[in-house]
Amino acid sequence: MTKSMLLSIPIMGEFSDTKPFWGALLHTISGPLDLLVIDNGAFRPVEDKLHRPDYFLENFIKPHWPGDVFYHPQDDNLGVIQSMQYTFEGFEHDILAFLHNDVYIYGSYWDLAVKEIFEKEEKCGLVGFFGAVGVSEHSGRFHVLNNMLEAEVHGMRVDDKPYEVAVLDGLSMFASREMLAERDGVDTEFAIHHFYDLDLSLESIDRGYRNFYIPIPIHHQSGLTATRPFFNEWANQKYGMDHAEQVLYQNNLALWKKKWAHRLPWQVGEAWG
Repeated sequence: MTKSMLLSIPIMGEFSDTKPFWGALLHTISGPLDLLVIDNGAFRPVEDKLHRPDYFLENFIKPHWPGDVFYHPQDDNLGVIQSMQYTFEGFEHDILAFLHNDVYIYGSYWDLAVKEIFEKEEKCGLVGFFGAVGVSEHSGRFHVLNNMLEAEVHGMRVDDKPYEVAVLDGLSMFASREMLAERDGVDTEFAIHHFYDLDLSLESIDRGYRNFYIPIPIHHQSGLTATRPFFNEWANQKYGMDHAEQVLYQNNLALWKKKWAHRLPWQVGEAWG
């Protein structure tokens, strides 16, 4: 039986900047595919309705989307990690597809490729568009596989077939609900959005699952939310400190190193020259 899949995308008030993302996304899926938009910026009022996520989704996306569309506004910014947990706790789909809203996908029917891996490969825990065969004790990734427009800047361009990897990047993490359920979702001790991807990747392997990179062509704009002044103002106020973003990064790195020191460095799959 075909696995059900939910695409979960958190946003934080930058919706007007990502309209091209939604158009590209709409034309690269095959369906059926349910969509959840978690609006972490709903507490920041938007006067112009044309820039409001609820208006845009209702009038321009929902009429054309091949599945159910859910819009969930939040009273505060959950952050990427808590948004993932929110999705896990609220939806029962077989595959929970976490995607950043600054990832432009150029491969048609990528959703079918994701489902195919989950249905074909035994104990598939995670699938994504950017992965690495290994990770060091200092969090450095080695033998990075990707098919970005500027792939060689990040590692190796690999566009022939899927490969098993150790870790995936959080820009696209499509997770087996079965795998997540074994430990009640993601580790929410990590704050906001740093190192959760390396952590969940290793959690998947630690639980006896396998992770796969698939060579879908993409472009990642990167930093669309975290580099914005309103995000840093929010983080500083919430955590009661200056430069909260940098502090949280270091805290998450220290937590990740402590948690996985006994297993690092970690490498799986084929040997790469």
